[in-house]
Amino acid sequence: GDTPLGDIKEIKIKDLPDFTVLAASTPCQSFSAQGKRKGLKDSRGRLIHEVLRIVDGKKPQVVFIENVEGMANIHNGRDL
Repeated sequence: GDTPLGDIKEIKIKDLPDFTVLAASTPCQSFSAQGKRKGLKDSRGRLIHEVLRIVDGKKPQVVFIENVEGMANIHNGRDL
């Protein structure tokens, strides 16, 4: 019954209802060993910043972010 709000880059914090748990998954191609591993140099990889923008704005009590293998250590950990 939920209706998507659209492109995460377009969502305004003020338009989101309050919530206590946020679960997010970003496209894996930017980080995965199966992809080109461009990390934040790939626009898909930078979508993690949109998730963090919402976390910062809404301050949920719990945040789950899918850990794509390689996400935390790509480019020697400099990306994240």
